[in-house]
Amino acid sequence: MIDIGYSGARFTWSNHHPLNHLIQEGIDRVFINAEWNLLFPNASVQHLKRAHSDHCPVLLYLDKNHDVKLPRPFRFQPMWLSHPTFLSIVKEAWSGQTGLSSAIATFVDKAKIWNKNIFLNLFHRKKRLLARLRGIQVALSTRPKSFLVELERQLRSEFHDVSKIE
Repeated sequence: MIDIGYSGARFTWSNHHPLNHLIQEGIDRVFINAEWNLLFPNASVQHLKRAHSDHCPVLLYLDKNHDVKLPRPFRFQPMWLSHPTFLSIVKEAWSGQTGLSSAIATFVDKAKIWNKNIFLNLFHRKKRLLARLRGIQVALSTRPKSFLVELERQLRSEFHDVSKIE
């Protein structure tokens, strides 16, 4: 078996205890055999941010060109239903439309703009929290400090709160 290595945090599991009782281990790994390596020679592994679990998610890329960005598809967000102005967006998009496809297209356009104006800060906040968690988890893996353990706990809690809103 061949361990293909990784990028990201060194430790993939933590007990999330204070520094004097903190345990961190690199237990989540990807092993391949020589035959599989011939099929996917450019495979790579990334340790993602540990946010909801005591383990880091492990992402296996089969090709090194995993940074390709595709256009984002429109997705209805359930959190929209709880916002008081959402119904007016729906009514506005559907009023005066003659066909189903034009009404849907109008709704998609209006919902994207409305979502950006109303919820953009939430998505940026989540992205910033994940970036900070990644940095703290990398720092914890190289030089554990009490304040980093506490900061990771606070950020995980804040991330959980943002995820519930989302």
